This record gives sequence, structure tokens and C-alpha cells, in this order.
Amino acid sequence: MAVTQKEIARILGVSQRTVSAALTGNNRVGKELKGKIQTVARAMGYRAHSAARAIKTGRHLTLGLVFHSDQYFFSRDLIKAIADTTEKAGMNLLLAMVPKEQLNDLKTPLETKIFTEHCVDGFLVNTALQMPGSLLHAIHAQGIPAVWIDTAGEYDCVYSDEHGCARKAVEVLYEHGHRRIYFATYLQTAAKYASPEQLGTHVDIDREMGYRDAMGDLGLQSRVCAGGLTSMEGLPAFDTGKRLEWALGLLREEELPTAFVCRSENEAATILLAARQLGLTVPGDLSLICMAPEIVNSCGLPITTVTTNFTEMGREAVRCLIQRIEEPDTPLPSLVVGCGKIAGLTVEPPA
Repeated sequence: MAVTQKEIARILGVSQRTVSAALTGNNRVGKELKGKIQTVARAMGYRAHSAARAIKTGRHLTLGLVFHSDQYFFSRDLIKAIADTTEKAGMNLLLAMVPKEQLNDLKTPLETKIFTEHCVDGFLVNTALQMPGSLLHAIHAQGIPAVWIDTAGEYDCVYSDEHGCARKAVEVLYEHGHRRIYFATYLQTAAKYASPEQLGTHVDIDREMGYRDAMGDLGLQSRVCAGGLTSMEGLPAFDTGKRLEWALGLLREEELPTAFVCRSENEAATILLAARQLGLTVPGDLSLICMAPEIVNSCGLPITTVTTNFTEMGREAVRCLIQRIEEPDTPLPSLVVGCGKIAGLTVEPPA
């Protein structure tokens, strides 16, 4: 027979309400008593009846994390921070993968169970895209609060300060004595995009503009070395040979920079390979720094990287979502998270 909260309360000589509060992580119960109740509950084999609790409270104590099927990068730090913060709040985490081809197709309703069955109290959305139409429609149809991770918007978003990360990259090079600093990107220049929606993300435009603003503030001349891709969806056609040809062209110019700020680890790795082919040493002849989710080794050398602070992003996303659940009619101003650690071995003072 299933163990009930009433039995636990009788054994410990406390009220059932106190047992319920302790088992759901309520802070009104003292730490010592909460620990005692949880220990006894585990020893007795108690399991919460989630359906009964949902009927009684209107809450499932569950958050949904939504991502799409073709996401090329998942941050272990982000997932861990979300899972840890959710657990500390006494809640569960449910993962849902949405087919990418359905994200912007408003004619095809999303049939994923997390949307068709009312089983979560709120959504954490991490699609690495600007709020896809079909996903917005599905979430609004449920009438459940949502917080968007690493997507820029005015409300209910938690995202990285990519503009600030690029500024920091320029400042690191400047502090090492560099003055002729170029920006390298596979994409076309930011001025050619009407809005971030054209790229599907705020990240790439913010990084270029952060570089330009930092250079201007330091009284330095900016220069963007663009590969010309209109979006990252064209990257597969921009194969290794074409990327290397692009990088070799940059390094064969008459006036070389002493350093590159690279849009991502991809451009940095390509420039590093091209430099080695031309007999240039990194960081002796040329310094490289990039913005990326984490530090990447290329040709056996860790590229100096301004990293994304996914741990803080995950924590804040859960905190914001819980607040939205408590106040469902009050949108939250979006939160911008500063950059993470800076490390690597590809930056030195210019020769």
C-alpha cells in the first residue's frame, strides 16, 4: 500500500501540512525539520502523487525545456544549471524536442506531447533562434508562461551580452598592445541585414557591432573581413577549401593586422590553419581571439576565447520562469547575462 503524508505526519508528530511543505521544498519549514521529514519519507518509500497534487494545487511542479532537433550545440553547463536550479526549487524538468522543420510552419500544429497535454507549469525555450512562429503559437495556445533562453527580446528572455563579449575581446587585445585589429566573419557585414530575424539570431550582428563600438571608443580604425554568407544555413556549401581560401586571402594582404577578433571559433580555427600554411606563428606573428560557447583546441592550440556564461544563463532562466509562474499576467523585462571566463593561448603582445 502506498505511503501517505498523513502516516509520515503521525510518526513524526507533526501536521500533514508541515509534511507537505517539507516534501515540496517550502522554505517556511526549518532546515533541520525539513531534513528529518525528507529522511523519514525516503525510508518509508514515500512517492508523491503528482496527479492528485496537480488537481489540488493547479500546479504540476514541472518545467518544460524545449529545443529543436537540429541544434548543433548543446551546452552541458546550461543543461546542468537548469536541472540543478529546478531541483533546488523542488520542481521536475521535462525535455521536449521539436522538429526544426515545424518551427516556423504555422499551418502545421506542433503535436509534441508537451504542447498537447497540459503537463507543465511553464516553458524554457532554447531553440537558438528568434522566437519561431509555430512555437510561439503553440505556447500561447496553452496559456502557459515561457522564458526564452539565448533569444533577444524585450520581455521574458534571458540571453548573452554578445555585444559586450565582443567589446571585451577588443579590450583584451588592446591591453596587450594591439592597435591594428580586424574582425573576421564568414557572414556578410551587419549593415546588410535589416534585422536579426534575417539571420535567425541576435548573436552575429551583436558581435560585429560590439567590435565596431569598442574600436571607435578606443579611437581605432575598424575593419570587417566578411566572407559574404547571408546566413549560417549556407555554411555547408562554404566548405573547408573555400574557408581556407578566404583566410589565406586575408593573410596575403599587404597590410596585415596584428590581431583578429573572430566571430566564432570556426573563423579562428580557419585563420590559424591558414597562418601555419603561410609560415606565420600564432600568437607570435598574429594574435587570435574569438567569442564562443566554450574554449576550443585547434591544431593542438587552445584558442583564446570570450566564453558564454551558460551557467548563469540557466540559473536566471529558471528563476525568471518561476517568477512568471507566480505572476502569470506580468511579463518580465529581459535579462542580459555578461560573458563568462576568458582563456586560451593565442593572444600575446604584437612583435
